[in-house]
Amino acid sequence: MTVRDLLSELNPNQAEAAAHYEGPALVIAGAGSGKTRTLIYRIAHLIQAHQVDAGQILAVTFTNKAAAEMRERASHLIPGSERLWMSTFHSAGVRILRAYGEYIGLKRGFVIYDDDDQLDILKEIMGSIPGIGPDTHPRVLRSIIDKAKSNLRSPGDLDKWPEPYISGLPRDAAAEAFRRYETRKKAQNAIDFGDLITETVRLFQEVPGVLAKVQDRARFIHVDEYQDTNKAQYELTRLLASRDKNLLVVGDPDQCLPPGTMICTPQGERAIETLREGEMVCGTGGSASLIAGQITHVKRGQYQGQLWQVEAGDITLRGTPHHVVLARHEPMAGQWYVYLMQREDRGYRVGLTMGARVNSEGQSDYGYRVRLNQEHGDKVWVLRVCASRSEAAYWEALYAARYGLPTALFHGVGRQLSMNEEQLSRLFAELDTAASAERLMNDLHLHPAFPHHRPQNGLRRQSVNLIMFSDFRHGTVGYHRIQWSSNREDVAQRLLAAGHQVRGNGKGRGGYRIEISRKDYPEALALAEQIARDGGLELQRKACVDGKMYSFQPLSHLHPGMKILVQSKLAQSGGQLAEESVSAVSQQHYSGPVYDLTVSPLHTYVAGGMLVHNSIYKFRGADIQNILDFQKDYTGAKVYMLQHNYRSSARVLGLANKLIENNTERLEKTLLAVKEDGMPVMFHRANDHRGEGDFVAEWVTRLHAEGQPFSKMAVLYRTNAQSRVIEESMRRVSIPAKIVGGVGFYDRREIRDILAYARLSINPVDDVALRRIIGRPKRGIGDTAMEKMLTWAQINGTSLLTACANAESILERGASKPVEFAKLMEAFSEAADNYSPASFLKFLIESSGYLDLLRQEGQEGQVRLENLEELVNAAEEWSRENEGGIAEFLDDAALLSSVDDMRTKIENKDQPEDAVTLMTMHNAKGLEFPSVFIVGVEEGLLPSRNSLNEQGGIEEERRLFYVGITRAMDRLFLSAAQNRMQYGQTKSAEDSRFLEELGDGFDSIDPYGRVIDYKQKTWRDFRPVGPQTVPSAVKNTSPLTSEMAYRGGEKVKHPKFGEGQVLAVAGVGDKQEVTVHFASAGTKKLIVKFANLSKA
Repeated sequence: MTVRDLLSELNPNQAEAAAHYEGPALVIAGAGSGKTRTLIYRIAHLIQAHQVDAGQILAVTFTNKAAAEMRERASHLIPGSERLWMSTFHSAGVRILRAYGEYIGLKRGFVIYDDDDQLDILKEIMGSIPGIGPDTHPRVLRSIIDKAKSNLRSPGDLDKWPEPYISGLPRDAAAEAFRRYETRKKAQNAIDFGDLITETVRLFQEVPGVLAKVQDRARFIHVDEYQDTNKAQYELTRLLASRDKNLLVVGDPDQCLPPGTMICTPQGERAIETLREGEMVCGTGGSASLIAGQITHVKRGQYQGQLWQVEAGDITLRGTPHHVVLARHEPMAGQWYVYLMQREDRGYRVGLTMGARVNSEGQSDYGYRVRLNQEHGDKVWVLRVCASRSEAAYWEALYAARYGLPTALFHGVGRQLSMNEEQLSRLFAELDTAASAERLMNDLHLHPAFPHHRPQNGLRRQSVNLIMFSDFRHGTVGYHRIQWSSNREDVAQRLLAAGHQVRGNGKGRGGYRIEISRKDYPEALALAEQIARDGGLELQRKACVDGKMYSFQPLSHLHPGMKILVQSKLAQSGGQLAEESVSAVSQQHYSGPVYDLTVSPLHTYVAGGMLVHNSIYKFRGADIQNILDFQKDYTGAKVYMLQHNYRSSARVLGLANKLIENNTERLEKTLLAVKEDGMPVMFHRANDHRGEGDFVAEWVTRLHAEGQPFSKMAVLYRTNAQSRVIEESMRRVSIPAKIVGGVGFYDRREIRDILAYARLSINPVDDVALRRIIGRPKRGIGDTAMEKMLTWAQINGTSLLTACANAESILERGASKPVEFAKLMEAFSEAADNYSPASFLKFLIESSGYLDLLRQEGQEGQVRLENLEELVNAAEEWSRENEGGIAEFLDDAALLSSVDDMRTKIENKDQPEDAVTLMTMHNAKGLEFPSVFIVGVEEGLLPSRNSLNEQGGIEEERRLFYVGITRAMDRLFLSAAQNRMQYGQTKSAEDSRFLEELGDGFDSIDPYGRVIDYKQKTWRDFRPVGPQTVPSAVKNTSPLTSEMAYRGGEKVKHPKFGEGQVLAVAGVGDKQEVTVHFASAGTKKLIVKFANLSKA
């Protein structure tokens, strides 16, 4: 195969990336864009076109599975592929240390300790270290040590830890444990998992000759999932690439805010860690009014280091140093700035200036901008804001001395300076001010891409502006303007040559300009960056909010006195933004999870009461921040974007494109198919949800019989609750299935909680069930009270529930709460005999307080309520096919749960099981399967019930359906039910409006696969005409309770006890209770709402 033939097998974007030869490069890979294929062809191209030795190519991934897949693909394309070095970071470390470890004291035959070995050592040493108590688990110490190693920290570094405690242990004790652990390990000629990276880094740092040898073996380096590298892995990569710079990486976003950060949503504040894709948060579209935007991506990761805490009025926000907010300066009379200034032909200097100065136009301006203009500087960063000149002079002198930066001015024209121009030029030429400034900026966490000010048209560098929300055309979100204007013909010619539309400034004005507006901000940013690169321009990013201009500033760039936007606390303001001055900025050490959100189309949201700019973009999979960081680390790096879809057939992609065209807020792109048409897309309307599950199971069986493994098939649904029927249909025909991104239906927390209530109701001595649910919801029964009652129960040989009933003789105080709980369970025990399984479960959900508990959990609680609705459905279905009460239902549920448990154990083995994958469409992102089934394509499910009344809700649901469709590589099946059970009642279902939008893009089939005419069960007659209240998860299903007509004497019929007569009535509304005499069961007291009584 010739070089041309090799690249001809790729689409143009892939081919461009694969043809990259020398120097650093970042590949941004979109959904299904063939990232691995591109990497393999790039390696083949290196060998074939540039005669690179296969033995000099390294490709690093994060998992053994990914490395094995890469080796497998390479073996079919590259002769001599066995000589390629493809491995994980840790496998590469093992290989290097086995060959060269003796240079740093590792003896031949060293052993690698696993987790249990680590814990054994720590157990031995921790007992003799002051400050580590007997209750400390060795896993705490192991976590401290692992985190230290991932950040290249030694025991000595922990000695200097800024806080007195590390993960709850005294700093000195943690450092000493780390030190003794390392000593013990070294004495036994062992290393642990973390050492595989850190010791390799140390080897390269201490023995340059070894590094050179390994660099000879790894002249061309590839790193996948580059954003997931920790500091040790990053440093290992940097050292390997330091000589030849031939590093190609695949990037992804970073994260910014810790858990507990409260995010403004239309329904109130929510902690950031509870938010999910598809939910709504509040931000700005360019006005002072807050509006809702949709979360299109949630990024979760780990962070260890300094968090910036910014205070403004009564608002406090904590975040990683480079999380971006919108901020601006105002002249501050009486204050002083200490700054770092850059001029390209000179270098860097530090200086001080007044907070407010008069500019050349006689206007009051902030001092550092006046000084920058006077010195013809290019950029300035504020280092500190001081209350007096003497304080500013102190910090200026300190920074100058500590970092070796001059304070001399860049030029002395028109000034009476001690040095002349020639001497100033020589001074800056003699000093490496760039390296000194880099150290200063790193120490202060200043970002080079976000100076506090740079001139629009300097002598050396000009700027292109990207101004968010500056072009209001219609709606509530402004367009984003890209603007450049100059009289520089050389810049204009470069931009014209690159294909940009450069226009004149108009008659008699002269000069050139570019003015473009884009509706999509990530697209606008990518275009602005391209213009900046092509024209040799600086990019200035700003936002126009309520008529004022704000610059993009990381949290670490904020100083007291700067203006930021916060959510107004004034009652009359409603959802409004207001300016507030930063009052304090501080740092705190943090180690733990962090989060960020992509919010479309606003790309802003209110976090901790402060307006922030999200740092994640999904424009063709690109993360702009990572591009900036990579280009900073590797000057001249090339960036390649893959946007063709190499996953799905043309039919599937045609269907997806037809669907998404109906969204008004969308990326201006269409996925381009590489595959041929493929098989038709199938749609089936089943009689009910059980029939839908059977349809899926039937086609899975057919496809498997044709040779397709179960693991190549996936069933996608909108909500987790839909999985139960699919699971049961597959179990009936012995199809193995696994749930990804969730747990088995009967293993979900809320299901197990309610079933535990039911178990305790029929078996009062079930202490395991009691301990599970006594605190759900919280009842004011603490751990101490539980321990005392448990001891009493053990001494008296009885149950915990009996102890609760006798709490007054056991507890000195707080006895009323356990007694109330015992009385509640007594009522449940009586109800268990009187109600059908479905009615009894509804009674439990409401009367236990569990319903109110879930309602307080926001969107996540709503999902759990949907699962409980499905549990009631399951009980109702069971009653139609079986005789018995709640006890018999629990027996069958336990069998189903044990099947889930066994399946989970199988799935957790090292070798993956050949099983059909079940998952929500949210969890399917980034995955692909030859055959995909999307079930529940109905109004109320897809689009979801909640989305019908939310701004932009339908568009978000359409985007989610689009995600589901594009998971399919070859076969796609869509299905809906004519009738679906909802909370124990079968109701008519309507086809999703999205099916109408797909037009003739699918074939409608009967259960046997025969094509039939599609006649849509239209949703239009059921479309909401205005805001509606979402129905409660628990409904009143008794046919008589709507009128509450019982007065006594009525003849009624009960599904279990038969006919009876109402003897007495008590209460009203949901709590109405009747006393009924049944011939077969005697007299029973029943709550009407749950009794399922009907007229006899």
